[in-house]
Amino acid sequence: MVNMQNSMRILLPVGFFLALVGIVEVICFLGLIPSFLLPPPSEVMHAFYTEFPILIKYAIPTLTATLTGFSLSVVIGYGLAILMDRFSLVKITLEPFIIISQNIPLIAIAPLFILWFGFGLLPKIMIIILTCFFPITQNSLSGFEMVEKEHQQLFKMWNAPYWFELRYLKIPRGMQSFFTGLRISATYAIMATIISEWTGGNSGLGIYLIRSKNAYKLPEFFAALLLIIILSLLFFTSIQLCEYYYNKKKRKV
Repeated sequence: MVNMQNSMRILLPVGFFLALVGIVEVICFLGLIPSFLLPPPSEVMHAFYTEFPILIKYAIPTLTATLTGFSLSVVIGYGLAILMDRFSLVKITLEPFIIISQNIPLIAIAPLFILWFGFGLLPKIMIIILTCFFPITQNSLSGFEMVEKEHQQLFKMWNAPYWFELRYLKIPRGMQSFFTGLRISATYAIMATIISEWTGGNSGLGIYLIRSKNAYKLPEFFAALLLIIILSLLFFTSIQLCEYYYNKKKRKV
């Protein structure tokens, strides 16, 4: 039964996607939608195949910025969660500003970062951090706060320092919330990189999208979008695999 459920989780989305692609192909073949507005999926796949070496070349800067920015987001986000859990004054002081940071439109702040820090890697990384750190901080902090009060009282009875309690109680109990934050951030990371490249970068898939759009090469444009989707799914799946192996190792202990 479990294997059947796991198979359905894969087969149903794949089947729906293939059916959707087939419907679009038929619509384009019948001429119901002009090809200059929506290219047939067959043309997109042909462009993806022929342009793949070039797409990979453009994808390398995008992946470099994404992985760097996401890694720093994990460090900053988790570090803030620990500080806010340890010091109530830090939480009271920073929480409003952290919430405000998530209400600033990326499309507005990205050009400013490029103006201040140039067209290199730094503004991309800053935009990714601004996008990704919040889910990690919020979910990690929620995981710390959901630890049973009885267990916390037990550590206090032993006069255990906070870092001892964090290491042996709060971090293990809060890992599921931490992984939830990672999964949410992983869905935003590549998107944030593409936006930073789109608004003023000098390399990456965002630049390829702009050039293909300006040249009215829609098959190449959609081929780049397809690669972005694939990379995003692989990134998200890698987080899920890390969570799976962590839980598997935890059950063995």
